[in-house]
Amino acid sequence: HYPLRRQRQMCIRDSVPTQQLDLTLHLQNGKARGISGYGGMETYEGAILGARFHDDNLAHSLRSFSAGLEWTNRGALFDVLCSDPWLFDRDIRGQLRYNAITRELDGYDKFETGLLASATWDWSAIDQFTVLLSTAQVHTNALELALSDLGETSYNQLRARLSWLHDRRDHSTFPENGWYVENALELGSAISNQPSAYVKSELSAAWYRRWQNSGKLALGWRSGWLVPAIRGADLPIDIRYFLGGAQSFRGLDERQLGPRNNNAQPRGGNAYWLVNAEWTQPCLLYTSPSPRDRG
Repeated sequence: HYPLRRQRQMCIRDSVPTQQLDLTLHLQNGKARGISGYGGMETYEGAILGARFHDDNLAHSLRSFSAGLEWTNRGALFDVLCSDPWLFDRDIRGQLRYNAITRELDGYDKFETGLLASATWDWSAIDQFTVLLSTAQVHTNALELALSDLGETSYNQLRARLSWLHDRRDHSTFPENGWYVENALELGSAISNQPSAYVKSELSAAWYRRWQNSGKLALGWRSGWLVPAIRGADLPIDIRYFLGGAQSFRGLDERQLGPRNNNAQPRGGNAYWLVNAEWTQPCLLYTSPSPRDRG
């Protein structure tokens, strides 16, 4: 009934058919509950400190529960997460998450609290579908931006999102060869004094190639399109796109690429595309292990 965290393995040599192993496995149950902490430094968030409690076998059901608190120089995050690896007794991973977050961004700050439910189904070895439903109460406050740049400042955001991932990479975390494409469609609404609905469509893809005894080439594409239901409507700033920083365009600071107001402050946009090419060369003191050697 408990997740297995540690295991011991011993091979018993015996007369067995060729290319077969006769193994005796000795398994030991690990602790399902625990408390962890972490800390670090990031160029945009500043100092980061966090702590988390987890129970990987909630009520002996193999469902997991965790709760955590994180603080950075830009705000704080509290979240509670429950997950079920066999939702409805099928090969579907389900998650239910509550979070409350306060953050100071460039030009404005926000407080958000909400509930999110998602289900992920591996349709095949290379195709994955995810359905997401969420509701959140959002409050924003102007700092350097004008109120007119924020759009609605207090609203309830409802959204439904469907995404499809087709993954032919040899490793999802450290790919050496292969490619993937992911497409997502989102329907949402910001409910306030003036409700505004929208449609989001996003596409990302990447191709990887390792040359023997040399480096690795990676080509990537990301794009997004945000369409308000009412033509010309100014959606809340927290729904718009911002680019710049380590995860998008490294030539500019975080969230600094895109449309700006009259005071040259970024206010976000309704569409973007990003293309990147990257060459990774192993250094002399370290050689990246093959995907088979990684845990």
